[in-house]
Amino acid sequence: MKKMKRLSAFALVLSLLVSCAVFPANAVIKREITIAEGTQEQLPIYPRYYDEYTLGDSSIAQFDFDEVYGLKPGTTTLSFLGMDGEEYEYTVKVTPAPSSIKLNCKTKTIYTGKSFKLKYTLSAGSTGQVWFSSSNNDVAYVDYDGKVVAQSKGKATITAETYNGKKATCKVTVKQSLTAIRLSRQRIAIPKKTKYKLKAVVDDGAKSKSYKWKSSNKKVVSVKGKGKSATITAKKPGKAKITVKAANGVKQTCTVRVTKTKTTDSLKKQLNSQPLYKEKTGYEVLDKLVQKIFKKIFRKGYSTYDKVKAIYDYEVKTFSYGSKELSAKQYKKAAKSKRIYYPVSYDDQLANWAYRTLVTKKGVCGDYAAVFTVMTRALGLDCYSVSGITTKAGGGWTGHTWNNMLINGRYVTFDAQVEDDIAGGGAVYYYRFLKPDSEMKRYYKPDNREGDIRSYNHFKPDYEFKTYFNSFYW
Repeated sequence: MKKMKRLSAFALVLSLLVSCAVFPANAVIKREITIAEGTQEQLPIYPRYYDEYTLGDSSIAQFDFDEVYGLKPGTTTLSFLGMDGEEYEYTVKVTPAPSSIKLNCKTKTIYTGKSFKLKYTLSAGSTGQVWFSSSNNDVAYVDYDGKVVAQSKGKATITAETYNGKKATCKVTVKQSLTAIRLSRQRIAIPKKTKYKLKAVVDDGAKSKSYKWKSSNKKVVSVKGKGKSATITAKKPGKAKITVKAANGVKQTCTVRVTKTKTTDSLKKQLNSQPLYKEKTGYEVLDKLVQKIFKKIFRKGYSTYDKVKAIYDYEVKTFSYGSKELSAKQYKKAAKSKRIYYPVSYDDQLANWAYRTLVTKKGVCGDYAAVFTVMTRALGLDCYSVSGITTKAGGGWTGHTWNNMLINGRYVTFDAQVEDDIAGGGAVYYYRFLKPDSEMKRYYKPDNREGDIRSYNHFKPDYEFKTYFNSFYW
């Protein structure tokens, strides 16, 4: 009995101790939120009960279940029991709406492929969302964070706008980056002890802080450059490469061969001294036809001069002036070729015209010139079709296309079509064969000879069609 009483007394004391014990309640989770006047923000946690919350000053902010609305600048508190069973107390700070916005730059010049970051500053104490936009995304694109990327040459205006309509702008001028250099010549042959000027050609608007010129063999060819121009000096027969390099590392080379001839030597001798770089057009049906004709008109032991003369004679004696389309049978034959290309670049057009003329035996001045270009380049010579005006038999000038060939760094003229007119089906007198500029300038005026030469792309076809041949009248 005594033992039971003692246990009962112990249990009573224990129960009293338990009932009097103090257990700490869950701590209130305190957070802060800043919103701009006239905007709202969504809270990451919802109240457990829709209408059970405590808001300090409802004139500063309002609360609607999960979003806080900023009414006017000031600070208030928001308390509620969250969906997770925790107590939350938010300090809500409402900042003034922006009265102005400024950008870190008002104007900017940038090169294609480059970018820069626009940063904005709002009026004192204000915050809020800012959106960026471009007046021309093709010229300058801007992302949501203010990063501007230069796309293409031109001008664009970047606008930063606050949520309440305040704006700031930056006018961006995009210039062309220097991404490639073209030289006025990719290769050139010049006699010893002569000089020749090379020019670096870049995209319109592209610039470089400096251009450095270098010769791979100064004993053969030296070079002295200033900016995009350089003068090379031939010292002794041989080969060297001239390189121009822009400040950003972009570079281009020209292969220079110094010949053993002199400028005082006959043009025939100089022509025979030229290094040969044989080029095919890429039109297999045309290249086969050219080689077939070569077998007919060339003789064993022919020099370069003899071969050029044979090509000239072939045109004058075989072609007649006029325009004629390929027949259905001729189209079908061309379509059987394994490699036929759609002419896009100018030199591919030349190949197209040359094929039509060789097949039909008829052509106008540009067709005669195209055939001569294709055939002499097949030999390996630097020959071009050049357009401009020429004198008429009755006086005055008329539009025309003829050939210029670079021989020892100088232009000489060939014009098989005019020669054909002069011959009139009779003897060939070579009035327009291998004639220097000094002799021909009274008869020919090129429109843009250097431009015509730069447009030549060494017969690099753009698109391949295996079952289709596109004529001049495509």
